Parts: sequence; C-alpha cells; structure tokens
Amino acid sequence: MTKCPHCRHSYRYKELLPFSWRSRIGVVCSNCNQTSYLSAKFKKQSTIIAVITPILIFSLNVFEVPIQLMFVILLVFLCALIFAQPFWVRLSKEEEPLW
Repeated sequence: MTKCPHCRHSYRYKELLPFSWRSRIGVVCSNCNQTSYLSAKFKKQSTIIAVITPILIFSLNVFEVPIQLMFVILLVFLCALIFAQPFWVRLSKEEEPLW
C-alpha cells in the first residue's frame, strides 16, 4: 500500500479510496499531520485510463455489442478501476507539475 512520503506511515485501503478525487487538494497524514500530494506519475496514469474508457466504448460499438451488454461491461470496468486505484496511488511531498 501507499505510504506517507514524510513519515512512511502506511495508509489503509479505506483512507486511500478518496485520494484520487482530491487531485488539487493536499491530503493530511493522520500520523505526522504533514500534507502530501498526488504524484505526477499517478496523475498521468489516471489520464491514460480516462482516455481508454471512450476507446473501449468505441470498440464495443464497432463490434456491434448489444447496448445492454455494453453497459454491463462499462459498469464492471469502471467499478474495477475505482476499487483498484488505491493500490497504485503514489504520493509526493510537494505538488509536482505534470510536464
């Protein structure tokens, strides 16, 4: 799991789940009270995943997948992403520029 870059405190899954929704705000560590930010690498990976979703929709459309099955596939894909994201969250001590 992800650790605080300041004190190396391991975050629990429950604490990491909302981190991806807080891209602009720092996250305060419950152990050392220091602010940590999402790393640039994690933000880039999240952007790539956001681009994959429309490509998946287009691909399913090209192969003429029924609309009901398409919704089920997309729902499973998005739920898997949301619940797997805490495993690849990376934090940094300061806010890093993307480029």
